[in-house]
Amino acid sequence: MDFHCRLKAQSEDEPEIELIGRWDLIAGTQDGWLMVDFKTDAVASREDTQSRFEKAYRWQWLAYAFAAHRVFNVPKVRAVFVFVALS
Repeated sequence: MDFHCRLKAQSEDEPEIELIGRWDLIAGTQDGWLMVDFKTDAVASREDTQSRFEKAYRWQWLAYAFAAHRVFNVPKVRAVFVFVALS
């Protein structure tokens, strides 16, 4: 599902921000919304997965969760990345 959010600048010194992306899976749950993004990176261990997430995907994870919060106007969003290619 595609999304597009525009965040207005709070002052003239700040830029307007646009978030554009695609959720692989998003679903309503009893506790809020669940956003899942599948990654095809080859990871060998839990430590490798965590390192890859921290280096490459943390900001995307935060942006996707924030976009879900804004698009669906919900207080709680759980964002999960699933690495599907194992080495």
